[in-house]
Amino acid sequence: MMAVHFGLVSVILRGEFLAVTAVHCFFVLSGFLITRILLQGRRGVDGSSMSSGTVLWRFYARRFLRLFPLYYSTVLIFAIMGVPNLRVHFFYHLAYLTNWRMLLHPMYPVGHFWSLGVEEQFYLLWPLFMLFLPRKAILPFIGLCLGTAVFTRFSLWFGGAPQAWIYIATPANLDFLGLGAFVGWCWEHDRHEWVARLRQLALWVGLPCLLFFLCLAPVWPRFYLAFGGAFSALVMAAVVDQAARGTHPMVQWLAWPKLVWVGKISYGLYILHRFAQFIIRYISMGEIPYPILVVLAVLMTFIMATISWFCLEKPTQALKRFLPYQ
Repeated sequence: MMAVHFGLVSVILRGEFLAVTAVHCFFVLSGFLITRILLQGRRGVDGSSMSSGTVLWRFYARRFLRLFPLYYSTVLIFAIMGVPNLRVHFFYHLAYLTNWRMLLHPMYPVGHFWSLGVEEQFYLLWPLFMLFLPRKAILPFIGLCLGTAVFTRFSLWFGGAPQAWIYIATPANLDFLGLGAFVGWCWEHDRHEWVARLRQLALWVGLPCLLFFLCLAPVWPRFYLAFGGAFSALVMAAVVDQAARGTHPMVQWLAWPKLVWVGKISYGLYILHRFAQFIIRYISMGEIPYPILVVLAVLMTFIMATISWFCLEKPTQALKRFLPYQ
């Protein structure tokens, strides 16, 4: 994501499409993990003294400890500093509604908050369905989410909506979250043969189609966003499943300690990277050469994210031990 926003890959492909595809992967992973957590919590309710309501509020509390301290600290600090589009739209950011506000207003340098808005809206509503829907209704509901996303993107494309609407509106991202949720549901119900078929579909249909749409993206961006997303979701779901199994060769690479460390501070990297660039531009009065700006911004982002991890995120996450799901 930093490579895209700092302009490091724009010479290869229009960077925004790589950024959008990376966010798609994040959504699929989130749908997979959150759905598994909630279904495991629901199963733990059976035969125990813990209620679904208790699982629900503990889920919210744990999400609060993971996400809110850094996010709200960043919003408050940089709003005080007068960062454009942060102070003006302050309450939208506080309410995690950045993506809806972006439908009408550009948001540099906080435009990347749109994905956090989609995620938080998902965290708020998804547990209600996973914990309280009849068990037999969960899988059809996930299917409904997939269809809603495809219909939304097609409708926005056909209706001539602005390009950004096609990928930042929450309903347009439900297939990424939903396919991750489908894989998570299959894992919790021992339907691994279904996931095996999905992997084959991703390999022989999803991947070729995704590459085709990515090649078209610089020329017909709206077409890619409207129709390429479904194939992106399919491929990312297969990747998440393989990574979770731990048997694929790429898992050994993902277990590289330095990469694990980057993953640990990745939330801070994502939130802070645009602000690092903004700070350096502000201090240098815009006179610093762009290649040097990029190097300094990357270094500052890692430093800020590391400080955030040790001083803010790690201490607050330690409180999760008081909030077990079972």
